[in-house]
Amino acid sequence: MDCLQEWPEPVVPVQSLSESGAPAIPDRYIKPPSDRPSFDSATDENILGIPVIDLGRLSEGALECRATMEAISDACREWGFFQVVNHGISHEVMEKIQEVWRGFFHLPMEAKKAYANSPTTYEGYGSRVGVQKDAILDWGDYYFLQYLPPSVKNHNKWPGLPTPIRYVLSNAMYKSVEHRVVVNAAEERLSLAFFYNPKSDLPLGPAPQLVTSNRPPLYQSMTYNEYRLYIRKNGPRGKTQVESLKDM
Repeated sequence: MDCLQEWPEPVVPVQSLSESGAPAIPDRYIKPPSDRPSFDSATDENILGIPVIDLGRLSEGALECRATMEAISDACREWGFFQVVNHGISHEVMEKIQEVWRGFFHLPMEAKKAYANSPTTYEGYGSRVGVQKDAILDWGDYYFLQYLPPSVKNHNKWPGLPTPIRYVLSNAMYKSVEHRVVVNAAEERLSLAFFYNPKSDLPLGPAPQLVTSNRPPLYQSMTYNEYRLYIRKNGPRGKTQVESLKDM
């Protein structure tokens, strides 16, 4: 991939900035108004309306499986996300995962730097996605690990202590929503995300079944590597990155 081998400027972990007692957020973490998601106060009715999908029904029989898949499709069309229950992962396991990762992020900075990533890969401990000089950065640190397949797993990045693509594939029939979280000035937030990614050279584009004469392709095809390179160079840009992929 055509990507920088070194960061264009020093990387300062966001956790260090936060703990330094800085009186204001540095300008390089402040997005321009046009790139900020709008804030809509959610009513109790809207909160209660978030789709809840029971994954256990997928194995209960043909009718239940079909109904569950239709519910997932409807949620993707109308909301762009949904909550799942009966997914097979116990609360004890989820709590343990959070405990372990909080423990890692609270390690001394020198210990965490041993697992630092580079512009050529997300893998490891990092603070920026977007390698262009003076890029606007997200206010957060992350730890990215490859788990499967085993051939791409980098054991040196595993510590002793511890994408909009859907919108393109569905030809804009499934929504791609902004990731919005209310900031809490008193407590840190830990988010655990799991991605199932395609092969790097796999062409991606609107699914043929969703393209008709009345609904032509809205997005140009690209490989997953090309999409990743865009993110690595420009950083996550929400709807802007999706709109830039439109086949004008």
